Amino acid sequence: MVDRSRQAAGAAGERRAALEYRRAGFAVLDLNWRVPFAEIDLIVGRDGLVVIVEVKLRRGGGFGGPLAAVGPAKQRRLRDAAALWLAAHPEH
Repeated sequence: MVDRSRQAAGAAGERRAALEYRRAGFAVLDLNWRVPFAEIDLIVGRDGLVVIVEVKLRRGGGFGGPLAAVGPAKQRRLRDAAALWLAAHPEH
């Protein structure tokens, strides 16, 4: 069963992250970009720099910090997905 409240909170967190990057002068290049093995929450760019963003919303410290939520397997999937995004968008 899908937890709609968690999905809504996650989407709100992604929108907030995108807003903060825009405020910092970045352009949002993509949102929720998917490949069969991964999803990149947010891709932003500025001055030739492309940033791959994994958004993690935490309501407390009980589950550990952000680094605990993105372990080696998730990092590997994100790197592989980022390489595919970059190959599909050579202008960046």
